[in-house]
Amino acid sequence: MDKIQLYTQVPWPWSLACLVLALGYAWLLYGASSEGRTYGKVLRGALAGLRFVVALALLLLLLQPVLRYTSTVTDQPKLVIAIDDSESIKIGTTDAARAELKAGLVKANNTLQEAGISTEIRRLSEQKGSANQTADPTLAALTYNAGTSDLSGFLTKIRNDFENRHLSGIVLVSDGLYNQGTSPDFVASRVPIYTVGIGDTIPKQDLSIKAVNYNRISYLGNKFMVQAVLSNYGYQGQTSRLVLSKDGAEIVSQIVRFGSKSGITELNLTVPATTAGQQHYVLSLVPLAGEYSKDNNQVNLYIDVIDGKERIVIAASAPHPDVKALRSALESLGNLEVSVWMPSLGTVPGVNELKPGKPDLVILHQLPDVLGTGATQLQQWASQGVPMWYFIGGQTNFTALNALQPAIVVQPKANQQDKVSGTVAPTFARFNVPTDLASLLPKLPPIEVPFGQYNLGPQSDVILNQSLGSVAVGKPLLAVSSVNGRKSAVFAGLGLWQWRLQSFVELGNQTAIDQLIQRTALYLSAKDDKRKLRCYPVNTEIYEQDQVALQTELYNDLYEPIYNQPVTVKVSTKGQPPKSFTVTPTESNNKLNIGVLKPGVYTYEATATVGGKAESTKGQFTVQALQLEASNTTANFALLREVAAKSGGAFAPASQVDGLVDKILKQGPKGQIRSFEDLSDLVNIKVIAIVIAALAILEWFIRKLKGAY
Repeated sequence: MDKIQLYTQVPWPWSLACLVLALGYAWLLYGASSEGRTYGKVLRGALAGLRFVVALALLLLLLQPVLRYTSTVTDQPKLVIAIDDSESIKIGTTDAARAELKAGLVKANNTLQEAGISTEIRRLSEQKGSANQTADPTLAALTYNAGTSDLSGFLTKIRNDFENRHLSGIVLVSDGLYNQGTSPDFVASRVPIYTVGIGDTIPKQDLSIKAVNYNRISYLGNKFMVQAVLSNYGYQGQTSRLVLSKDGAEIVSQIVRFGSKSGITELNLTVPATTAGQQHYVLSLVPLAGEYSKDNNQVNLYIDVIDGKERIVIAASAPHPDVKALRSALESLGNLEVSVWMPSLGTVPGVNELKPGKPDLVILHQLPDVLGTGATQLQQWASQGVPMWYFIGGQTNFTALNALQPAIVVQPKANQQDKVSGTVAPTFARFNVPTDLASLLPKLPPIEVPFGQYNLGPQSDVILNQSLGSVAVGKPLLAVSSVNGRKSAVFAGLGLWQWRLQSFVELGNQTAIDQLIQRTALYLSAKDDKRKLRCYPVNTEIYEQDQVALQTELYNDLYEPIYNQPVTVKVSTKGQPPKSFTVTPTESNNKLNIGVLKPGVYTYEATATVGGKAESTKGQFTVQALQLEASNTTANFALLREVAAKSGGAFAPASQVDGLVDKILKQGPKGQIRSFEDLSDLVNIKVIAIVIAALAILEWFIRKLKGAY
């Protein structure tokens, strides 16, 4: 419906004044003047009329008239048919049931369109893709291969896509199962959601591995734990066997007995880590007769077995509780070999001994000391470039200490001691300081530190500062340094053991203090990467539906990044031919996108020429199977009913889609009426100006024709 209105920005009574002025002007020119009376009666009237119209039009334009054009459009009601095409439906239903559902949806789609309702088909597997309408209304692409079910995210995306578009309702076709996101009944909807349930709500006789808990990293020679959560329905009193295998060979197994008709059983398997690198294990539950599905009896595990532990030596001038605190904190990591050596006590194998070889880190407690204990060994470590962490106290030889490390230069005064607290330095950024540490430090006992002058090295960073109560004293308590690739640290006091004890009193754990010790030690012992070609996965955890990307980096002799030189990457896995890729890193993009890969352990080798020399690097990454959909196939129609009820929709099983369509049509989704308004100033309309000018010219032409001016 279109509508045109004319109004002025000046009150309408002024238009009467314009009319009077225009009439008066025309009368004065053609009625009152002698010249006007020389024309014939008809011509005089025509000329007066032309002058009146031109004058009136010009005067009316001074009133700023506006032309308002209003048009209305009615949009068709629109429904989105949202289909959950996850694997749980394929596992939990028959081919015939899915075929019947597809036929019912195609028929419903046609019926709705014939009733004047526009429809759009969306699939769960397209949730991360574009928002375009599915091109094939016959649903030929419906394959039920989505590896995850995020129903809340699915509905939210539809709601966001139609934020500024008319949507009359959503038809959600699902089994009511989700394994990602929140429950779909928490999704707020401004339109009714009609739900269609497919699947069987009656639990089936089945065994399954519901979940597996294990550490993704282990160390060669260690043992790691695999915790399996097993589900049983209908096998009371029967036994099966849980088997962990690798490359088809059984590694470890355990008998499991199901004591009830349904329930959850937890089993722990202890597995030796005998081979370094990315390892692929298969955990399987031996099937029993009559199981509905065997797809959920097997889970793939991927574990990175690291070869070699870092070796840390704690060297002390004498026994001290700090030594035990340091050892306990570091050994709790599990990937460190920690030994204690006190030169003054002699060698006790397994208790107090210095093993041969270069350690990755040495922690020196009050060494070097005033007696020169172990001075030869300390010099040897220093000449080898071994990272060192110094704890200083009353026995420390400060002259030797200042010569060995540049982190903090300490100049004590008269063997005096201070007792100070610690505060976290806000600017430290070499690694993450434990989040609870800042609030915990004021509650901890004071640390005993030497009184004197503390000078921070030029390439040092402070982790903790000294304070007296809440007052900072401007001296470092813990600082780290890195000079020419050699790292060192200084903790300027004794009493760390008391911090651990008080932390347990305050928080019930020693995590914050232990993490401070661990992260400082790991930072010091970490090896700098001196490779000129580096290639590594962008993500640490990669799943079968993820895009695999490798980061490539090139460096010159000064270890400055260089670009625009090609890198060749060859990726291979067992049972498949290797694939080669070429990428040219640039300053804005140095990632190689390989695409989606099947689950498995992959090895890669990158090669490039840097400065005329061939460089290469190798690595591994694992693509993990999601295996979420097979863990539960019992449909949850109660959830679908709840979603429909909360939104004002309705629920129907897959066999009654026709009835649901009738309910939708009965509710009568209405179209949306939209109005568009266009405002135009008449003074800006060229046609009006042309008409006025034409009338004025016509009058002038007639006057000239009659000999007037």
